[in-house]
Amino acid sequence: MTSKQIVHDLSFQCILGILVALICIPAAVYADNSGGGVAWEDLTATEKRILQRFAEQWNTFAPERQQLLRRGLRRWTTMSPEQRDQAEQRLRTWKNMSPEQRRRIRQRFKQFRNLPPEQQQRLRRARQWFKNLPPDKRRQMRQRWQNMTPEQRRQFRDRLKNATPEQRRRWHQKQQQRLKRHRWREGRE
Repeated sequence: MTSKQIVHDLSFQCILGILVALICIPAAVYADNSGGGVAWEDLTATEKRILQRFAEQWNTFAPERQQLLRRGLRRWTTMSPEQRDQAEQRLRTWKNMSPEQRRRIRQRFKQFRNLPPEQQQRLRRARQWFKNLPPDKRRQMRQRWQNMTPEQRRQFRDRLKNATPEQRRRWHQKQQQRLKRHRWREGRE
């Protein structure tokens, strides 16, 4: 095993620790493991190596919790080094947040998961569109949003929410034109 693999395994263990902390369910609730869980002894050598920090309590975890950890492990092992680095950065960001910030994010995530799939997809597309903007354009938009009063923000959200598909399409076209003009100006300077 290379030193890079060891570092990524340790990073994953750290991520798993946070994941377990986020679950926020006491291990005592999971004392009965008769409903389809996997005994520690039945894990693969790789799973045992990476999940080592849970060895003593593994057999007390509910099957759902074990599966969650194993899914996270499988996902981690299929990530590219860049994806792992991004995951580690997100973990560092999460650790640096206040409890109130974390609570709000959990609440927003729960709200997102309760949206209809088409609305979730629309939000994902909007987020991707925003991420594709040049950094200075994103900063401008954030600043504009932050300078709005709560009433202005509510009105803006209502306009977007109540817009017809045609109105949304025209708004999107305007944004694309503005972005092209912005890029053209940057190229001239």
